[in-house]
Amino acid sequence: MPPLPVIDRPRLLRRLGAALRQGHVLIEAPPGYGKSTLLRAFALHTPHAHYLALTPADADLRQLQTRLQTQLQPGALLLLDDVHTLHDAPDTLAWLIDQLRVSIGYFALSGRQMPSMIEPFIQTRFTAAELAFTPNETAALLRDHTRARDWQARTQGWPLALALIARGPIEPAAPQRPDSLFEYLAQTLLHGLPADLLRYLQITAVPLRFSDELAATLLDEKIDRAVELRVEVQRRNLFIETIDQPGWFKYHDLIREFLLTTLNDVTPLFDRAVQWFEARGAREQAIEHALAGQRYDSAIRLLLEVPVNFVRGQGRFQTYRRWVLSLPAVLLDQQPALLVQLGYYLFDVPGLRDEAWAHVQRSLAIAERDGDHVVGWRARTRLGLFQYRTGHYDEALSTLHSVLHADGLPDVDRRYALRLVCVVLGETHRFREARRAYLDAIALAQAAGDVEEELFNRQNLAITVLAPLGEFTAAAAHMQIALDHYADLPGLRVRCLHMLCDLHLYTGDWDALERAQDEIEALTQTVESVEVGDQTWPPFYRAVIATGRGDLINA
Repeated sequence: MPPLPVIDRPRLLRRLGAALRQGHVLIEAPPGYGKSTLLRAFALHTPHAHYLALTPADADLRQLQTRLQTQLQPGALLLLDDVHTLHDAPDTLAWLIDQLRVSIGYFALSGRQMPSMIEPFIQTRFTAAELAFTPNETAALLRDHTRARDWQARTQGWPLALALIARGPIEPAAPQRPDSLFEYLAQTLLHGLPADLLRYLQITAVPLRFSDELAATLLDEKIDRAVELRVEVQRRNLFIETIDQPGWFKYHDLIREFLLTTLNDVTPLFDRAVQWFEARGAREQAIEHALAGQRYDSAIRLLLEVPVNFVRGQGRFQTYRRWVLSLPAVLLDQQPALLVQLGYYLFDVPGLRDEAWAHVQRSLAIAERDGDHVVGWRARTRLGLFQYRTGHYDEALSTLHSVLHADGLPDVDRRYALRLVCVVLGETHRFREARRAYLDAIALAQAAGDVEEELFNRQNLAITVLAPLGEFTAAAAHMQIALDHYADLPGLRVRCLHMLCDLHLYTGDWDALERAQDEIEALTQTVESVEVGDQTWPPFYRAVIATGRGDLINA
């Protein structure tokens, strides 16, 4: 079978270029109309044009901002494909609309069905009618004017269908309906392929994206053979697409969905893909493939193992929420530990606090139904945290004490619940009770060998309890223990020094406060980046020092 001719579409490239000089562009059409092909071709031939195919992960605002941060430059042309994946992400869409409004560069937004809120900012719109092949383009593709006229009329210029027709002889009695015609054409394409290429297409259609190494694993072939097969598939223009990650490929969605229907059992292949990604530390792709392949046991295990730093440290709250809520409701009803974890992560996300409460309360109900005491205690502790964070201090203390009085409470849960009790007592100025609670918490942490928990409690005891009580010497001793521990950890020592500055504020020791600030400034030069809070406090403390010394102008 000869390779399919590549048909340049200069009329569309010219029109897109002219439209982007005037403002933002919307490209909206069903699958198979060449939206991605047009944007890729334009990016290839246009300076300062950047193509980016969005995925469901980009519904998470932090993820999309990270991917776009280097491209958001004045004069840039940003070509965003598959924008329909943001349809259920109002915060991310609102941010994207802000970028359209600011217009530091021009956007071409492509998708199947675009959110209506985008349209007021669009100057030019491309639809299926504009993207459909013209009679001349169809004739050039099929290399037969007579045959082209018939298929142009029957397909209405649908590019993907015409690309399949160009593969070989098609029976005149082929179905008329577009969905039936596509299936018929795709089956015709597969019947004409050598067995090894057909198997390659089927197997590599299982992962959402694949590399040569992953393909070799799934095919049980050597890497060189996998490369040979991929090159031949590309030579024949068999709908394999490169993506923005070098060395990775995917199929057009319609082609992939059809190829999957030709396999009897994709479960073992999805399992191998999940294992492959997991073994290489690609946790996100492992979870995405576990969910896509309905390998829910693997997905639940991976979701429970997601580190706090991924969700909270990288701000991937919406991604974690999408993953968990992709599970069938009947399975979630058996996973109270996952629900309590989801609720904990969502509590501080704007607009999701009520949902966070609901997840944790549902978790508690399931745990009590199933007699799962450990998860039930964990859920109650999270509810105590929520009550404290919303100013319901007495309710929080009551909830947390009910957990602490439970028989069989694991030490790690006891330490966390006691930490929260200490914080609530300190913030409500019950200093004597707070001191006793903090000393108990420190003793528990020491017994467990949990140094970080011990130091957390020492610092909070010093600043929130001992300093207000005027016990400055004891407070300084606790702070010094933490400072000594963090001597070779500049990022954590900076955080500890900021708390020490609060102690110096209590005592009015401006010289000591200045020395602490000098050390903070020196330490921040030794780390790659500084957290937002650590950037905010130094000017404040410098102003306080100046105020304390009577230098109000500098303050």
